[in-house]
Amino acid sequence: MAASLVGKTLGPRSKRFAKQIIGLIMREHDNALFFFGEIDVRAHFGNHWRGYGTSTDLAHALAYRAVAAGASVAAITGAQVGFASVTPPAVGVNDPAFPTFGSISERLEWTLLVNAELASACRVFGVDFVDFFAPYAHGSGHLDPSLSDGTVHI
Repeated sequence: MAASLVGKTLGPRSKRFAKQIIGLIMREHDNALFFFGEIDVRAHFGNHWRGYGTSTDLAHALAYRAVAAGASVAAITGAQVGFASVTPPAVGVNDPAFPTFGSISERLEWTLLVNAELASACRVFGVDFVDFFAPYAHGSGHLDPSLSDGTVHI
């Protein structure tokens, strides 16, 4: 199913990305788990969603573009490909080494949007989705500090 969808969904940037992955790190029948980083939400999402219309539009575009590229890698190499969810946002990180845009509630909303779109795209393209959000979130949906390095890393 993924191979038939890839040609219709994969744009030129995603095709280049897929070819770079194949050329640099992937060999035939490897396994790969791709991560959409917490930093992508914390440091970049808040700066770019307006250019896409809504935060949902940006989450959809990023997830489907990334998963389409991953599906292309799988189709070309025979690799088993998966995508991991974004981990929960950390509360109270006020460190210039970890730039942060948006309030904690906005970052949680954006993280949940990206994760929902990643899960949806993985179903559409027939690749695995691994949920790292739930095991690392406490009741409020934020990163459980006892499961992290005290900042943003699990």
